[in-house]
Amino acid sequence: MTTVAPIICTVGGHELRLLPRNSEEALVRGTGVHLWDSSVVLARILERDASKVKLKGAVVVELGAGLGLGGLAAAVLGAGSVVLTDLEEMLPVLEHNVNVNRETAVHSKPVDKQTERVKVPDPLRVLKCDWGNLADHAMVLHAVADLRQKLKETEEEGKEGESQLPLSQPSDSGRLSKRASEDATVKPQAVTGDTSDKNAEQTLVHSEHQTGIQSRPENSRDAAKETETQGRANAASSRAQSVCESREGEGEEDFLEDDDAAPEKGPSFPDLIIGADVVFNKVCVIPLLQSLWSLSSLRTRILLAFEKRCEVTFDLFLSSAQEGFDCRRVQLQRKGRKGSLKQTDGSEQINEREANPFVFVFSLRRKRHANPPWLSQS
Repeated sequence: MTTVAPIICTVGGHELRLLPRNSEEALVRGTGVHLWDSSVVLARILERDASKVKLKGAVVVELGAGLGLGGLAAAVLGAGSVVLTDLEEMLPVLEHNVNVNRETAVHSKPVDKQTERVKVPDPLRVLKCDWGNLADHAMVLHAVADLRQKLKETEEEGKEGESQLPLSQPSDSGRLSKRASEDATVKPQAVTGDTSDKNAEQTLVHSEHQTGIQSRPENSRDAAKETETQGRANAASSRAQSVCESREGEGEEDFLEDDDAAPEKGPSFPDLIIGADVVFNKVCVIPLLQSLWSLSSLRTRILLAFEKRCEVTFDLFLSSAQEGFDCRRVQLQRKGRKGSLKQTDGSEQINEREANPFVFVFSLRRKRHANPPWLSQS
């Protein structure tokens, strides 16, 4: 096998190095080999809207982390702690990427001026999480509770010392750059009315991009069935409006930032769950939703980014998700620009990943008193 070069991404001014898997099995299965376009889009959403999703100090869980870009991006952008999860076969490459970038994540955190030590010495954890597996869910929630307790203890320990020190300036690591805020904004909207990609509010630059779109195979046998063709991009967008529930009069700020939900009793839940390229196989849809349900409370925000490759899988996810979650499509307004993905030789390339019209982003939140039928499915 040839040596695989690392992918270098810059998020919030911090350089992250991601090494893909290098094995024949990985190439056949399509897992851990590519940095999927939806991962890049998710990282940019976290970068540009960190304040809206209340990322600072949050406990974040990433499902299907793959190479780990989403979780690592959350860590360097201000999250208090991040639990990155995936299947057992993916843990070696995920742990490698986390270890390589651990110092970057740690040094992006605030420093205690008295001890000159980072307030959160180890904000990253890697765990196995097979979707729909209750035992794995319990392990993740245990880690979340442990990390939240450590954050609380660290905060309490530093209060007395910090009260005697001048206020420090906020870190620049989580701020949106002027250019980023000018070039791209993220607007979560209820999926009503015209959601066509021709919407004037959504500018997608994809000149000759379709030749570069990679399809994630379910397996070698039915990969061709799951591959989306260029002519279905607009159909995917309009189909999303018919399967997502909308609530008239509820604005994007209410949906993303409303904290009226009563606090949950029992185990501690994450503040934010993220996932990129997690909707690619109809067999995985229900287990994914079961994991999202088990790992979330009414307060938990969920952000999922994925490519629409198969209409059946796409529709199944959205129609099933709205049985238990409020679903909103995140509208992306962006312009073509040079991105921050670089080859190891440092040469820049046009970051067309962010302009992929097949990438959809949805914001989910658990419905109060919902009892979705898929909870009992095995």
